[in-house]
Amino acid sequence: MTNPRYHFILGLILAIVSAVCLIVAQKIFSPPAAVSYSSGIEEFKVSGVPAFSLPEFKNGSLAQSYALTNSKSKISIINFWASWCAPCVEEYSSLVSLANKFTYPGDLEVIAISVDQDLKGLNNFLLKNNKPKFSNFKILVDNQSKVAEKFGTKKIPETYIIDVNSKLLMKVIDKQNWLSRDFLAYLESKMK
Repeated sequence: MTNPRYHFILGLILAIVSAVCLIVAQKIFSPPAAVSYSSGIEEFKVSGVPAFSLPEFKNGSLAQSYALTNSKSKISIINFWASWCAPCVEEYSSLVSLANKFTYPGDLEVIAISVDQDLKGLNNFLLKNNKPKFSNFKILVDNQSKVAEKFGTKKIPETYIIDVNSKLLMKVIDKQNWLSRDFLAYLESKMK
């Protein structure tokens, strides 16, 4: 005959182990949130995103600085990325295609802010990949991540969608398909 106390303790241990496994599994297998409203985000919705000026990357070198205040588009997409970041590379061509889709002046501008420190690596990436066809796609360089820090960006890719007054409409963390039907409908609704 077995001791009932032994069964009780064994059952209790199994229940605790099962609960811990369930909690760990939920954390591991939960998909990351696409839209995040972390600290500072509410302020960005009211007061606008931080102003910045960064050098544009053209033809393999740094060119004239571009300031956010230069943008007069109805919608601007500010994307922090790097050529060595696999998720960034995966979403890059859909960002370029998105910019190529909205070519009417003043509708949409994509501002791709690279945090690459190696400009040769950035140039090699750009030479091999889909190139923007129009001037509504800017590649800027923030190789010391000072602007990324102002925005509170800690993980790339990270994207801020803003209106003509630089007020935040949406923050997106992680790679996205910028040509999805839902996102295109969202953009078109904000451009009216």
